[in-house]
Order: sequence, then C-alpha cells, then structure tokens
Amino acid sequence: MTLRLLALLGLAALLAPPPAHAQIQQARQAVFGMDCSPCAYALERRLGRLDGVEAVSVSLNDAEAVVRLRGANDARLGALREAVREAGFDPRATTLRVAGTLRKTGDRWELVTPAGERFHVASAAPGGAREALQAQDGRRVVVTGRVGEGPPSARGWVLTRAALAS
Repeated sequence: MTLRLLALLGLAALLAPPPAHAQIQQARQAVFGMDCSPCAYALERRLGRLDGVEAVSVSLNDAEAVVRLRGANDARLGALREAVREAGFDPRATTLRVAGTLRKTGDRWELVTPAGERFHVASAAPGGAREALQAQDGRRVVVTGRVGEGPPSARGWVLTRAALAS
C-alpha cells in the first residue's frame, strides 16, 4: 500500500504544472488624476488585491504607485494598468523590473515572460549594451526599463531605456 501511494505521489508531481516564475518583479506606475489622500488609499487597496502583489506604496505627491511582486507570480502589465483605470485614474508611463527569456528576432530584441507577455527591448546605451544583450540571447534575464503610456502594439510592449539588471 505504501509503495502504491508513493508511486501515485510521484506521478502527481510529474504531471503538476511547473511553479510560476516571477516576471514583473517591480513596477513604478505613474498615475494621473489622484487629487486626495482617500484617492491614493483606494488605489493602494485596489492594487494590493492583484494576484502576486507583495507590497504597494502609493504617493499622492509623486503621482505614482510602486508595486512589488512576490517571487512567483503571473502578473501582467496590462492587468496592473487596468486596475489603475478601474480605480478611476489614468495610468501613464511605467518603469519595470521584469524577468523573461531574451531572444533576438530579426533586428529586434524581445523579452518574453513566463506568462507570454512580450516586451520589445530598446536599449538606450549603444555598443556595450548590445554586446551584453547578445551574450544573453536565449537565456532568462532580468531587464529594467520604461514602458510609455498607452496599450501595447501587436508585437507587445516597448521597453525603452532598457538595461540588463545586475
């Protein structure tokens, strides 16, 4: 009986989906339209209810929300921005720290997160930054950068001022 139970547990472990890997690790979301402390508090509570959120800090003075996510999450930038809109505000540019697999597609660099969200990586630093990207082609990396306001293009979000995180 014990051997049969161990075999079933082993089979279940093999068939279980792999654990989620962090993709968005931190987002600094610029927010337009907050004009009072209760507004900031309501946004903080709304963002805190998103799956994977570890901590949220909303600053009325800086007009931004900083969202830190747990090590294993399936968070998406689109969901974060939608939560800001649902709270009654306008999401603007976002500065991200995001993990994914870096791939060169034609003359473009693309970061694909475990949940399938795509970021076109546009590096602001010429030369050495391109060499650093080339050395990481096909690998899992963490990139920091800025996504402007508005929806993603058909190819995904554009991540400017991008750099490999150290």
